[in-house]
Amino acid sequence: MMITQKSKPHTFVIPIFKDNKTYLYYTNRTVGQPPLVVKLVVELGGSALFFQCDRISYNSTTYTHVLYVFEDSGWSDLPNGANSILGLADSSMSFVKSLESSYKIPFKVALCLPSKPKNNSGSVYIGSRPYLLPPDHRDTSIYRALVKAFVGKAQRKAVYPFRDCFSYKSFGGKSLLGKKTPVISFVLGGGAKWDIYGTNSLVMVNKTIMCLAFVDARNDPRFPIEMGGYQMEDHLVEFDFEASTFSFTSSLLRHNASCSRM
Repeated sequence: MMITQKSKPHTFVIPIFKDNKTYLYYTNRTVGQPPLVVKLVVELGGSALFFQCDRISYNSTTYTHVLYVFEDSGWSDLPNGANSILGLADSSMSFVKSLESSYKIPFKVALCLPSKPKNNSGSVYIGSRPYLLPPDHRDTSIYRALVKAFVGKAQRKAVYPFRDCFSYKSFGGKSLLGKKTPVISFVLGGGAKWDIYGTNSLVMVNKTIMCLAFVDARNDPRFPIEMGGYQMEDHLVEFDFEASTFSFTSSLLRHNASCSRM
């Protein structure tokens, strides 16, 4: 993402990828002079832009002093080679806010998470429209209601961290997209509904077993419902921080499209 002083972009488009081992999403960015490629994990709830200090050279002609320094605990859980965090939250220190302040673009971010790893990329959009076209946690009472809708199928032994698993032959169909699974509807403010189908409610753990892609939060008061990245894959979602609105599409897979083909 190279930007000159004279350019006045309306939208920044950043390719993002899915890591096959950690199931986290990341992007590769170039910083400094001479250029240094940095692998950053994309964190929707991240409040700031974090770099691992020993990777950012003091010899860079564009180097400025680091504002805050933190311990590096937790880096081992990131995708291989990742040493930085790209925060996209509604925060005065987030990457989105820094672009909004520097280029006077709308304070909004949209993303389309890829469902396939490696060379299949999705995108993060920061700024104006138009756009070119870890598991979810639920409160125990909500989780039990979900399980009840799926019971009666050929259940299999649980595969951590999931509790309810089934034979791949359950629900018919030759793929997750074609399976006749119960539709999970999130009812939002104003009566809007976000429908979740089999591609985002079931996850393959091996060739013969699939599991309900939700984790029981066990009445954790912090979040009765917390959307995970898996449920957002192959949906275009937008967070408009200025208008305090959340917009989304239905699954692109149901329209013969995907985040990797936008």
